[in-house]
Amino acid sequence: MSIIFFLVFLLCCTSAVLSTKDDEKVLLKIKKQLGNPYGLSWWVKGFDYCNASANIAPDYSYITCTNTSRVRSILLQNLDVTAPFPGAICELTEVQDILLSHDPRLYGPIPSCITELPNLWEVIITDTSLSGPVPSFHNSPNLLAINLARNHLSEFSDYLYGFDLRHNKIYGKVPDSFATAAGLWYPNLSYNKLCGELPREGNMWRFSAEVFANNTCLCGKPLPPCSNLAPAPAPAFSPPY
Repeated sequence: MSIIFFLVFLLCCTSAVLSTKDDEKVLLKIKKQLGNPYGLSWWVKGFDYCNASANIAPDYSYITCTNTSRVRSILLQNLDVTAPFPGAICELTEVQDILLSHDPRLYGPIPSCITELPNLWEVIITDTSLSGPVPSFHNSPNLLAINLARNHLSEFSDYLYGFDLRHNKIYGKVPDSFATAAGLWYPNLSYNKLCGELPREGNMWRFSAEVFANNTCLCGKPLPPCSNLAPAPAPAFSPPY
């Protein structure tokens, strides 16, 4: 074995170990940001987070890993916490799936850094009190699925093309790009505060009335025709806590 090959091999292996240790530090940081909940009591220094059988509280959290022991998927639910979104999740640079659900006292905005994760392909954040704008995921080329139902989110991005935004507080108009997004097939904007005429032509034939149901004053196909409706004003911001 040449000395150059040995040094390259050593550098690669050392980098993998350091990255793995970095993910452990990030997980412990997430736990701290959430207030050290009982459901994450198995997250301790040196824990085998890639071993699913080590998870003593599967109803609360679940982790899967890549073949290099980097965090690939993270599930957090039913933690019974009063805390903001744990921004340290953005430091899991190999993560592909993020799932946070059933924590009604999880508050604050979804940090925009989540859109910078290079391997992200699924985001599911449901049944929380997260508020503020929906991050723009147009620079996330691998993203295939977004579910942000039943939160307190209040703005809408033109570039969010595959999503479930039911039961939020999205206001304003549905953007014209909604009708021209080639990859948009299964959206749900029902139970929000959207208002005004829906975009015309383009891909609008794909969508049934149920996609836009129970909004403030949406109109136009596939909904009933429009009268002269004024846009609904943006609601005043009030923090949930």
